[in-house]
Amino acid sequence: MYNSGNIAGDTMNSLPIDAALPALLKALHDRNEVVLQAPPGAGKTTRVPLALLD
Repeated sequence: MYNSGNIAGDTMNSLPIDAALPALLKALHDRNEVVLQAPPGAGKTTRVPLALLD
C-alpha cells in the first residue's frame, strides 16, 4: 500500500491529497476510472503518480 512518509529515504511533509489516496486507489480498483479534483498545492502531481506505482 502507498506510504507517503518515506520516498527514496526522504521524509516528506503531509499534503492534503494524502487523506484521499486510499479512497482514490479503491475507486480506481473498483471502477477503473476516476476524476480527481483538488486545489493547487494539494499534491496531485507529486503524490498520485507515486501512489499509482505501488
